[in-house]
Amino acid sequence: MKLFFDIIFYTSFITAGLAVVLGLKLLKEKVINLFVILVTISFFADVLNASSSYYYLKKGIDLGIRNVGDVYRILELILLTLFFQSFDYKKIIKITLITFVGLSILYFVIIYQQFFQIDQDSTPMRLSSAFVSITFGLLFYKSVITKMDVPLITSWPPFYFVTSVFIYFCGVVIAFLLYYPLFKIDKETGLYLWSFHNAWLIIRNILLIIGFYYTYKTKYKWSPISIL
Repeated sequence: MKLFFDIIFYTSFITAGLAVVLGLKLLKEKVINLFVILVTISFFADVLNASSSYYYLKKGIDLGIRNVGDVYRILELILLTLFFQSFDYKKIIKITLITFVGLSILYFVIIYQQFFQIDQDSTPMRLSSAFVSITFGLLFYKSVITKMDVPLITSWPPFYFVTSVFIYFCGVVIAFLLYYPLFKIDKETGLYLWSFHNAWLIIRNILLIIGFYYTYKTKYKWSPISIL
């Protein structure tokens, strides 16, 4: 069983690394660049977290970087918000989105008081990112289905970018809710549960790779997408 979890763990890093390498070729695309930044930060944050967790759990050494996940979760929410802000929909919805994200960050950093704590629980930030991605993902799919103005969806980069975060967050919501409580009770069980998260992370990375590939192949230029 441990071998299986190790395979998932290392595969998540490999797919993320491939996404970073392919995405770096597309830095001129302003909107797509948000996903390049997202997967790059995600990759390095996971490397730091994995290294820190190994030394802390196996050797009892605190490298002082176990809180990097807090910073990543805030940046993740901001980047996802900027991405969905590039879509074309009513101004009131954009204002609502920005307000929700702002309050979420404010709650996490000031009120919830878990930012940069030793045993931090980033669940509120994770759930906020999940809410934004799932909500706007559903609006995106509704628009695609009702308008049907996409020539070939299987080679349309936005479909893969939206689907990558939509599927990922739909799959890991349970892991977000259960990981921290289980980790406090039994660290091994918590780590096994996080392997479930890593499996969905692999799917996210693969979809981003496909999206980057079709962006490069079709020379896709981003334009506002109407979702309402």
